[in-house]
Amino acid sequence: MVDHLAQQVGVPTAPWAQYDWDSRTIERHRAQIRQHVGFREAPVADGATLVTWLCAQLLPTTRRPDHLKEAVAQRCRALGIAPPPPERLDRLIRSAVHREDTRVGTEILHRLSATTPGQLQAFLEAV
Repeated sequence: MVDHLAQQVGVPTAPWAQYDWDSRTIERHRAQIRQHVGFREAPVADGATLVTWLCAQLLPTTRRPDHLKEAVAQRCRALGIAPPPPERLDRLIRSAVHREDTRVGTEILHRLSATTPGQLQAFLEAV
């Protein structure tokens, strides 16, 4: 793949093997690439916005991680933000699932009659 891309843009491939992937230079290069393609790095607030969006738009209908990850990637492209790294994306999805589960559980709890929680507790203790 590197050879193919290097041929397309007319550059040698040798520097690829010598590139320092852990340096501050890569951060600068990533920023230049994001600027060139019209994306911005996602701050923490964008993560919270993505969690809210997941809860409202996707989690009521699907919990499949592959669908959620792809949907977040598409949402990030639509918003012009760089998608979060895989570890952060997993944390955002877990956070959204937890938030939605808590919301649904609370909604169900509020719909129960006053005696139902005690009856459920008695049933669980008997099991």
